Amino acid sequence: MKVKSFVKSAAVAAAVLVATAGASAKNKIAINSYMNSNLAVVSVLSPESDVFKIEITDNTGNTVYTSEKVKNAAAFQRLYDLSNLSDGKYVITYNSSTGSISENFEVKSSKVIK
Repeated sequence: MKVKSFVKSAAVAAAVLVATAGASAKNKIAINSYMNSNLAVVSVLSPESDVFKIEITDNTGNTVYTSEKVKNAAAFQRLYDLSNLSDGKYVITYNSSTGSISENFEVKSSKVIK
């Protein structure tokens, strides 16, 4: 019985480890308001250093912002001023040679609303 219990525990631990490794191997992007101001913090995590751009598009697909290339960054965090954006829904996208990821957000009174 102890051997069966140990094998089950080892199998569960291995499954958790594989799932965690798989989840951490993905690129991630997030946008959050900064201290209740018209600034937003954009954070990007990548499993390896890559060259990428950040792009913001409005709900009609028009690009309202494109960053310059960010080179060799596995982690990136920057403040952006949203005071020029009209109230509405937007998409922020991380574009690199390995793919792209996006997150939807909304701006209301120059502030990020999730």
